[in-house]
Amino acid sequence: MRQKLWKNLQGFRESANIWFNKAFREQDANEIVNKIKDFERENLQLRAQLPRDVPDQVLETLRNEVKDVAIYGNLIVALGNKALEEKHWEKIFHLIEQPKPSSLNTFNLQFLVENGILKEFERVDEISAFASGESTINTALNEISNFWANEALFTVLSYRDSKDRFIIGDVEDTIAQLEDNQMSI
Repeated sequence: MRQKLWKNLQGFRESANIWFNKAFREQDANEIVNKIKDFERENLQLRAQLPRDVPDQVLETLRNEVKDVAIYGNLIVALGNKALEEKHWEKIFHLIEQPKPSSLNTFNLQFLVENGILKEFERVDEISAFASGESTINTALNEISNFWANEALFTVLSYRDSKDRFIIGDVEDTIAQLEDNQMSI
């Protein structure tokens, strides 16, 4: 049991070191948060296996270190949003009064934490949500644009007996598609 506790503590410290010091955008934010939850869950299981009246210093250290990192969970998810673009990162770095790095693949979570990003969580969360909304709208607009550029078909009929004048034939499907597109925007 003692060996398992030490192994968990070392594993957590190694993971936390990576999460905080590796380039943030090269990591999967959801995976980080899930691993933190796994450590929390495992701590509870180990705690249940130990006698209640005997405190274990290693388990308490592990629990405290996991708790100290877990407070960043929601922030990590917000910052890990794949919809965040350069303009959004510029706003985030502005919040902590730091210039945006020339390459977004160079900063780490430790840098953001040291510069007070946790105090700006609500604004970061708003920026992240806004980026998701923009992404959803852009995706819908691209789909609509592609449809009208590549798939929309109009039936063209000769106008009366004229060979050089035409009219658009059945437009019901076209109008229905147009209405669908209007609703999705």
